[in-house]
Amino acid sequence: MPSLLQELVETAAQGAREWAAVAAADRAALLRECMPSLQASSAEWVRISCEAKGIDPNSALAGEEWISGPAVIMRHLRLYAETLEGKHAVENLYRPEENCVQVYPSAYLDSFLFPGCKGEVYFHCDGVGSQRAVHQPQSLGEGGVAAVLGAGNINSIPPLDAIYLLLTRNLASIVKLNPVNDYLQRHYQLAFAPLMKRGLVQFICGDHHVAAELIHNPAVSHVHLTGSEQTYDAVVWNGDVSKVEAAKHSGIKQLDKPVTAELGAVTPVFVVPGPWSRADLKWQARHVAGMLAHNTSFNCNAPKLLVTARHWKQREQFMTQLRAAMKELARRSQW
Repeated sequence: MPSLLQELVETAAQGAREWAAVAAADRAALLRECMPSLQASSAEWVRISCEAKGIDPNSALAGEEWISGPAVIMRHLRLYAETLEGKHAVENLYRPEENCVQVYPSAYLDSFLFPGCKGEVYFHCDGVGSQRAVHQPQSLGEGGVAAVLGAGNINSIPPLDAIYLLLTRNLASIVKLNPVNDYLQRHYQLAFAPLMKRGLVQFICGDHHVAAELIHNPAVSHVHLTGSEQTYDAVVWNGDVSKVEAAKHSGIKQLDKPVTAELGAVTPVFVVPGPWSRADLKWQARHVAGMLAHNTSFNCNAPKLLVTARHWKQREQFMTQLRAAMKELARRSQW
């Protein structure tokens, strides 16, 4: 008799086979089906997340759990759906003389959140940007089953990883939640019930033994993880820490499957030397402090290294503003 995990893998495999033939408009409709269920589960999702992290759910700090949890997922669902519906065409932003197209900002909110920032794509082949590319779902391949080892730091990452793999690679996912935040399993299941009914995503709990059984299942064709370098080494090279270096030296991996990963890092912030106004210095110092404090700094993009110009005349002024901004931050628990 197959195990529960094997049954989930088989369900995902069937879901992936059927998904490969689903048209873009129908994919968009399915994503939109998730939006009401996500909204319905959001308040309780945020409440228990705050409880787990020792945050007053009625405080301003609780806003972080909304923004980096249900809110960002809702935004992804909407933008993915709109893209599949063809609402983010960029032909009018194409600059033929540079063979470049501006893709960001795409809406007023983008400009509001990141004033002065823009994103551009440059093409190597002449005229590519003037042609609107239409990607049929079948062109992504027949898909398969992905094992997603979920992030423990940001609660939106596990389901967003699964949705990304679904839309870009036709992969149905089984998401093994990190024990740090597996209290959200029920809420993930409620929010993404439309995808679960079609076998496109499943959320499971368990320890490293469950993770090992999942990633080594023959029907799992892709593995994605969020974690540390040590976690990646344990998954790809050898679960025994003392044998990792020997395995790397030999070039023999214990997991011979495609693996993608988002790993921890020493993220730098480069401060471009002025002249800056006092208001600029204070504004940017608060930005850096906020980046550091968000989610108790348990983010891969939290600043860990500050780089300034040695002979910048306003360097000490900036550092003074940064120290003042950090002193104003509310204390947080290292959950």
